[in-house]
Amino acid sequence: MMKQLDLFTGTEHEKQRLVRRHLMHVCDAGEMDGVDSVRFRCSKCGLETDWLKEESITKAKRGIPCLKCNTGKLRVLHLNLKTKYWNDVNNGVKPEEYRLTTDYWRKRLGNGNRYDYVFIKLGYPKADDWSKILIFRWNGAKEKIIDHEEFDGRTRVFAIDLSKPVGLIPDS
Repeated sequence: MMKQLDLFTGTEHEKQRLVRRHLMHVCDAGEMDGVDSVRFRCSKCGLETDWLKEESITKAKRGIPCLKCNTGKLRVLHLNLKTKYWNDVNNGVKPEEYRLTTDYWRKRLGNGNRYDYVFIKLGYPKADDWSKILIFRWNGAKEKIIDHEEFDGRTRVFAIDLSKPVGLIPDS
């Protein structure tokens, strides 16, 4: 009698297991200035966000990954900026960050790559110096042609959306 093959073993058939992430869930929701807004709280560590604008409260109820509980598990895009541009992002003047469409950035931003968060850093700060790090939820990147002084005129770039800031309430 012939031995039956196992359909779910072997290198090509092994299922890749997803890393379990702890989520922050909506602890308060409402409408501010005609826009749906929510606050998130992690039930494990107690980390809480400030009021965040959302597309809809229903989508927000899916939760967002907790920054404290998921150390090492999150997909974070780290971008280091000069002081001038970091201040513009911090003051809300600059809604997008640009990167040239080189092979390096195409590999990271193209092909539908997704991240959980974008960390905008002032220079190269120490890992625990949160005063120099702005945190945004990933909202995608698209190719675009811009005229910018840093890139010597008209250039094709990736525009990384910075429209969803995450305001964390410090521990008391």
